[in-house]
Amino acid sequence: MRHRRRKLYFLVLLILPSVVKLLPRNCDVCPTEQRICLKFCFRLGKTATEAHEMLQKAFKEEALSNTQVVEWFARFKRGEMSVKNHPHSGRSSTSRTDENVKNIREQINEDRRYTIDEI
Repeated sequence: MRHRRRKLYFLVLLILPSVVKLLPRNCDVCPTEQRICLKFCFRLGKTATEAHEMLQKAFKEEALSNTQVVEWFARFKRGEMSVKNHPHSGRSSTSRTDENVKNIREQINEDRRYTIDEI
C-alpha cells in the first residue's frame, strides 16, 4: 500500500504541471486554476499539506498559501465541490472609477503637497 501511495504521489507530481498548462489563462496565475488542481489532489486522497507542496512546485511564488489550501480542503470535505469563490461583502469597487482617478490626479498635479487626508 505504501509503495502504491508513493507511486501515485510521483504520478501527481508529473501530471500536475501538465494539467496547469492545459488550463485557460486569462491572467498570470488565476486562483481558479489552482483550486481545480486542489480539487484534483483532494479526489486523489492527498492531504492539504501534500497538495500545498505540489502547488508550490507547479506555481512557484504565485501558489496559494497553506491557509487557503486548508480552507479549500475543508470546503471539499463538507461536500462543496465548486471551485468558485463565495460572494463576500466588502468595499464596493465603484469607489474607484476613471472619473475619480482623473480628479485625484488633477488635484495632485495642481499641488503636490496634498496629503491623503486632504484629498
